[in-house]
Amino acid sequence: MSTKNRDLSIAASVNLQDSRDFYKVYSFPGAVSVASGTAKFYVYEACTLNNINVYAGTAPVGSSLNFTINKNGSSAKTISIADGSSSSTNSDTTTFAQGDYITVDVTQVGSSTAGSDVKINFIFRKN
Repeated sequence: MSTKNRDLSIAASVNLQDSRDFYKVYSFPGAVSVASGTAKFYVYEACTLNNINVYAGTAPVGSSLNFTINKNGSSAKTISIADGSSSSTNSDTTTFAQGDYITVDVTQVGSSTAGSDVKINFIFRKN
């Protein structure tokens, strides 16, 4: 497991279009490698995950860049950046109670060129 991909999250909360919206950013600098996520983001109140936007500074080549989003240690959603693409937008409706947490696993990185400098933006709405 690459230490580059462990515990590289950055917490951020801001007002978006609605004062109930907030976001969380996971950052994976450099070339991404397959790894199980250990950095936990705990939600501080009941909310719904509405969107997940993924961006890669370098697009994966040969196959997609895939992530498993885990809620409380169990798979909740798989998201991908397609082969040759540098972004992906995913709608979602996963609900969270106060104290639930998210981790992110990298499950595939591209077969000939690994995606790199990845940011995953989670957009939540307070319930």
